[in-house]
Order: sequence, then C-alpha cells, then structure tokens
Amino acid sequence: MVDAFAKGDILQVLLISILFGFALSAMGSRCKPLMEVFEALTHAVFGVVNIVMKLAPIGAFGAMAFTVGKFGLSSLGPLVKLIVTFYLTSLLLSF
Repeated sequence: MVDAFAKGDILQVLLISILFGFALSAMGSRCKPLMEVFEALTHAVFGVVNIVMKLAPIGAFGAMAFTVGKFGLSSLGPLVKLIVTFYLTSLLLSF
C-alpha cells in the first residue's frame, strides 16, 4: 500500500482511499477519534495553503523583477501576448 503512495500511482491511491473511507464509514462512532485527527490535519493543511496563497503575489513580483532586471523590459513582451491571448480565448469561449 505504501508503494502506491511513494510512486504516485493515482489509480491505486484512489482505490485505497475509497476503500479506507468505506471502512471508516462502516465502523461508525468507533472511529470518531481518528476522524478528529483527520479533521485537525485538514485544518493544518488548509492553513498552510492559505499562507502560500497570501505570499504568492510577492513571489510572482520577485520573479518578474528578476526577469526584467536580467533580460530587460523586452522580456515582458511574450508575457503580455500570453495574457492577451488568454483573455481573448476566455471571451471567445464565453460567447
């Protein structure tokens, strides 16, 4: 079972997760302490995601500042083209 998680085999991990969820559901109230641990871990993981999401704009700004500093303002041209293409495609898809 650990091998599937270590190698990143999504299908096996999904099957193990579903079976584990069914087993926890079948156990009822006996697995309440384990469910509380999972809930606490979930809150911790989402706390980390929240921190990363708040700091992501600073990282993006730093990456753009490095790129402009090393390659000049002309390096932003392809980025602007990509953004314009994205918005045009989004508008086309919306209509």
